Amino acid sequence: MKVVFLRHAEGTHNVKGRINQDLKILVHLTSKGKKQAVEAGKKLEGIDFNVIFSSEFVRARETAEIVNRNQMVQIFPDRRINEAGIGFEGEAIEDFRQSSGGNFFNFKLKGKESWQDVKKRVANFLVFLKKEKYESVLVVEHEWVVKIANQIVNDLTDEEAYAVKIKNCDFLEFEI
Repeated sequence: MKVVFLRHAEGTHNVKGRINQDLKILVHLTSKGKKQAVEAGKKLEGIDFNVIFSSEFVRARETAEIVNRNQMVQIFPDRRINEAGIGFEGEAIEDFRQSSGGNFFNFKLKGKESWQDVKKRVANFLVFLKKEKYESVLVVEHEWVVKIANQIVNDLTDEEAYAVKIKNCDFLEFEI
């Protein structure tokens, strides 16, 4: 099965360098983000997706809907590919990095997620996909999710996976 993991297009919090992991706070795509999604859709035109799975976050759903304009397949929300719930809602990304003391792979606030927790969610999602009978799947999600999917599929270390640059609307393609 061909699986394409596509990071959502630019959202308003990306521009501000802020964290958003609360589904109740609606972070929409910017005009640049909408253009990125259109371009991603053009790049993916040659793949006939059977289905699209999207994070429950608005910016991911909006990206999926724009990319789907040429595909016209069903989009299913899936919480296993949601943004990492690390805490620091609305705060600068740099605040999280500093608070983690350089070890954010294992850093975890009470009641929140670490990289390792997100890895379990993504692994569960990949196991689910492997059981399905799709030929090609598009997954629209977030930076950590695509990095972790890459880590799992290609047996990378945390450090190797994190080092892969995934900008808004970048995608990685896997056979699983």
